[in-house]
Amino acid sequence: MRTRSHEDMTAARPGRGPARALTFSPFVALSAMAIMGGCHALGGFEDWKIVSEEAGDGGGPEAMQGPSQVCKEYCATVMSACTDIYKVYNTEQNCLAVCALMDEGEPGDRTGNTVACRSRQATLAANTQEKWDHCAPAGPGGANICGDNCESYCSLYEQVCPEEQQDCMLRCQLLHDLDEDPKADYKDSTFDVVEHHEGDLLQCRLVHVSSAAEGPEAHCWHSEIAPRSLMDVGTRNPCTYDHGEMPRCEDYCRLNLAACAEDHAGYEDEEQCLAVCEHIPPGDGGDEGGQDTVGCRIAHSHNAFDDASIHCPHAGPAGAEPCGNGNNCEGYCRTVQAACGQGFESAFGSPEACKTACEMLNGAQDGYSVPLGRQGGDTYACRMLHAARAFADDAHCAAALGAAPCGD
Repeated sequence: MRTRSHEDMTAARPGRGPARALTFSPFVALSAMAIMGGCHALGGFEDWKIVSEEAGDGGGPEAMQGPSQVCKEYCATVMSACTDIYKVYNTEQNCLAVCALMDEGEPGDRTGNTVACRSRQATLAANTQEKWDHCAPAGPGGANICGDNCESYCSLYEQVCPEEQQDCMLRCQLLHDLDEDPKADYKDSTFDVVEHHEGDLLQCRLVHVSSAAEGPEAHCWHSEIAPRSLMDVGTRNPCTYDHGEMPRCEDYCRLNLAACAEDHAGYEDEEQCLAVCEHIPPGDGGDEGGQDTVGCRIAHSHNAFDDASIHCPHAGPAGAEPCGNGNNCEGYCRTVQAACGQGFESAFGSPEACKTACEMLNGAQDGYSVPLGRQGGDTYACRMLHAARAFADDAHCAAALGAAPCGD
């Protein structure tokens, strides 16, 4: 967990405060500033209103024109205190747009998804210069101190983006959250609007959903939990793995085990998933089909939340079509060779011979799942299950190579 200093920041994650709605009249022209290929091009806006829930759709006499004094003070402090690698908003206008969507809270709040808690952290960053501890909590996510990062993300997304995300909190909690990682150096930044503008991280989605509070709407699809297909939008989603950064087995297994469970499970537990994944080519964050890679399996694990029966076989150890080069045998042969090296050599002698033998097995072209493997019999599913189990106990190698219960 992150190192803290001077402050007691161990309170439980708070509940979500009262929602506020933000309505806009037409935007002024976007500014010419562009960061990281233009996705940070952000414009100002004018004549926007912060409308309380009680005011109703029309705003009425309770509507306030322009940013509140609380938001002005918070944004001035956080923009001044949190700079360079600790910068949490692109511009003060961006900060004001996000602030307008938050519960103001009470002065001195030490926890909670409130402006007051974030303002206190920004002040601490200014006074102590310990920006590595205080700037991320002062930002839009709250860094699991001023609100849960996922609570903050889902609240912002629901208020500013038109596309609904089912089970936002559940799915968000499966993302890689830098605030949950141990820090290599205590001065590391866990939220930086430039560094974390890209990457398969919760922080990247917070950067873009914050930008979406001001516009343009493109930031909404950038910030979605499941990255949109390159085929759908014609451009790479920034919140996937950067070019040159390999998809991580930890991310894949966390996501897959949640999306593919019970009848659709591809693994019996996280240890088994990680062991099998270690021998799958990592590939790239843009892999979606035609690649026998971890990247392709991550994409289909996201899809499995919408249709587990179709996508869990694609996302599992076998890969099938489209994440297994057209069939399941690539995955089986790679797994059994890694887990049962000597037995593999005796039984097959080469990956090519293994694939030829595998293609003759019952169910070799079908979708794989753990429940199918547990049924036993001379089937692909039984051998695949025991090959995966053999990483933990090589006694399963015999079954993985065709002995009982996966054969005579």
